[in-house]
Amino acid sequence: MEDQYKASVLVVDDEPKICRIISDILSFRGYRVVQVFNGKEAIKIVESDNIDVVLVDVMMPGMSGMELLDILVKLYPETPIIMISAYGTIKMAVEAIRQGAYDFIEKPLDADRILITVKNSLDKRNLTLKTRQLQEEVLDQYKMVGNSAIMREIFKQIEMIAPTPSKVLITGESGTGKELVAQAIHNISPRFGNAFVKINCAAIPDSLIESELFGYEKGAFTGARHSKKGKIEMANKGTLFLDEIGDLKPDMQAKLLRMIETQEFERLGSLKTIKVDFRLITATNKDLKREMARGKFREDLYYRIKNVEIHLPPLRKRKEDITLLVEYFMEEFCDEYNFPLKKIHSEIIEKLIAYDWPGNIRELKNYVENLVIYNSENQGIHQIVPFNMQQTSTPGISSLQTLKQARDYYEKEYIIKVLNTVQWNVTKAARILGVNRTYLHKKMSKLSIYNESEK
Repeated sequence: MEDQYKASVLVVDDEPKICRIISDILSFRGYRVVQVFNGKEAIKIVESDNIDVVLVDVMMPGMSGMELLDILVKLYPETPIIMISAYGTIKMAVEAIRQGAYDFIEKPLDADRILITVKNSLDKRNLTLKTRQLQEEVLDQYKMVGNSAIMREIFKQIEMIAPTPSKVLITGESGTGKELVAQAIHNISPRFGNAFVKINCAAIPDSLIESELFGYEKGAFTGARHSKKGKIEMANKGTLFLDEIGDLKPDMQAKLLRMIETQEFERLGSLKTIKVDFRLITATNKDLKREMARGKFREDLYYRIKNVEIHLPPLRKRKEDITLLVEYFMEEFCDEYNFPLKKIHSEIIEKLIAYDWPGNIRELKNYVENLVIYNSENQGIHQIVPFNMQQTSTPGISSLQTLKQARDYYEKEYIIKVLNTVQWNVTKAARILGVNRTYLHKKMSKLSIYNESEK
């Protein structure tokens, strides 16, 4: 059966007969084989050719196989090196693996052993390359954009904090990018590659938050037809991100505090203690010190979750980043909608910079998406989406009399704006707003938000 791989294999042995035998075995299975008889020639080939795996004889005159292994591992760490020798010992094999060889094969050579080892080494290489590609896609997906002095300082904080196990509290207004910071810390931490588990404490009803965090056993409550892992258990060996932690009720704060202190918990309906190891990152748009003074947030929990604090500024405090953010989002949405990359008129940029962006980066991103859609047939963007960019504060504020009225006004305006952006698709709007669909429906009903086109 022909092997699925059409990879390139370099065989390095000072005995032409051995090179020919290995070449025949591999060529028969569809591999492209290159033969050389010394280490110096091997280095030249790897530098100039697209070699996927290398087989190297240990004992060669001039540059030995072990010396060649050391060079190739340093220069091409992703290329698997398989050592071969007629004088193999356990000590020699262990040393080769320690230096970075994928495997060690003894002579006389067995065709099946060669084919299996080469195939397995390529499987591992392909998996490594795929993992790296996925990592790069994740890093790009959660890329943070900004060149202002305050953002450069935050980037430095992230770089210093990420390698440590410190618990991080991220503060800032809604829409400033707190989740991006949490993801960035995870992405460059030793835990990258393990799970990044996030939960929005404000978006889950109080009656469900405990089961979401801790999980439950079958029969723990009405409707629990099977056992389920909680978010804490899912985050084992990875990172747990609790967004809007300031919205947790006092009883849940106490249970969370105990879990953080002991790194142990029990699922609902179970007496079995589960040990967990995760990095905790939390975020809030509330002033937790003020909440503590009001008796709404536990002081002991506050100091448990805050080894380090990162405060994200609102967009109005870093307006020098707006042009860069607009260009980044423009490229992202043109690519997503398969539109040619568009240039935005300088007059629009000026208006965007003059606006205060109460919804911060989330609002700006939604606005840029609107720009791309409204100008889908134009190479350059000159048309403003229907939205009052002249004002730096929300109109009608003077008529509001209470804080609740102001909050409801802002929420309603912003929710309507997001719903218009996604043509009133509630599921998409909920994803953008960072809440679940049920919560958004309840909020729309409370604020009397209706789609006028459906009336």
